[in-house]
Amino acid sequence: MKKFFTMLVVAAMLASLGALTVNAAVDESEWNAFGEVKAEYVEDLSTQITLDGDVSDWQNGGFQRYDIDKYNLDAWVGEVKDDWSINLWFSADAEFLYIAFKINDPDVQFSDDNAYNKDAFQIQLDFNGWAANTEAFGRAVFYSFGLQEDGTVDMTVQCIEGDTASTIDYTMASDDEEEWREGHVKGATKKAEDGSGWYAEFAISWQTLYNDISEKLTVGGEEVPSWTGGEDKVSLNMLVCYLDHDTNEDGSDAGIVGAWGTSNALGSLAAGDGWYPEAAGMVLTLDGMTSITIETTEAPTEEPTTEAPETEAKTDAPKTDAPTTEAPADDPEQTTEAAKEGGCGGIVGAGAIVAVLALGACVVAKKKD
Repeated sequence: MKKFFTMLVVAAMLASLGALTVNAAVDESEWNAFGEVKAEYVEDLSTQITLDGDVSDWQNGGFQRYDIDKYNLDAWVGEVKDDWSINLWFSADAEFLYIAFKINDPDVQFSDDNAYNKDAFQIQLDFNGWAANTEAFGRAVFYSFGLQEDGTVDMTVQCIEGDTASTIDYTMASDDEEEWREGHVKGATKKAEDGSGWYAEFAISWQTLYNDISEKLTVGGEEVPSWTGGEDKVSLNMLVCYLDHDTNEDGSDAGIVGAWGTSNALGSLAAGDGWYPEAAGMVLTLDGMTSITIETTEAPTEEPTTEAPETEAKTDAPKTDAPTTEAPADDPEQTTEAAKEGGCGGIVGAGAIVAVLALGACVVAKKKD
């Protein structure tokens, strides 16, 4: 039985100017923000989708596929590779938001148990744009997980108690046996047998998404908007990120070689000003959700989501022993090994010579008045 209460955070490190680029592989005239995504609503998707890491039921079930690549992704570490892309599917039923993907990446690595410290997927979700509708927040709620050798989805949730990824609010998993989190996330990951990348299918409950954004607003001193359930459509501002590790010739981890995500403007993530909920680059709209029901009471009430695990490194305390080839996930700037744990985020150091990158913690630029 897995116990989810902590996760390893990788310390930050210095990165050289050579690693810090703004997706220079793509001319600005060729790049476009991803924009709107439509998803089909089905009363009960469990009869159509089996969450086992095999996306053939999505491919054969008539679900629309969306592709993201260097022409609609913004890099804050390295560049989006020519041979890298992600195929995405979205759907929903009365209980869950469903997302499936195939990461087309010829060099994949398994993350440690309960962590996302190797190749990893992150998505910032803003329920009905509530975080984007106030000037108080630099980002919405982040959900992150890596490819797991045991096939589970070990999800880390951040940016609820704090407005950066410097703390882990809570963790949950598809095989979680903790009663207070059981069933909040379902899913599976799988490495492609042909070596072309990896797959994941996961479902997060609408109640969890509502709880998380409601708590974020409450902690931030904001009022939670009224919600009438199935009478309203659901709109999600989404920032989809990927953290790419490569392998050295001896089989060791070469560190983070790339970190990129959707954005409304090319170069905004590297500049540190693209994490705001309204600048996420993708918006998922769901209509006709007449049977969705969400409890509008405050939640989660069973377990507070306040502090980061004791093992998590502080954001700005870079460790000097890490290689300078990869970048952090959260505040990925560009560093070698540290991009795993916080929500996405990047910072460009003074003079653009070095970037200090903190793994479990993202440095967020303050919104302009």
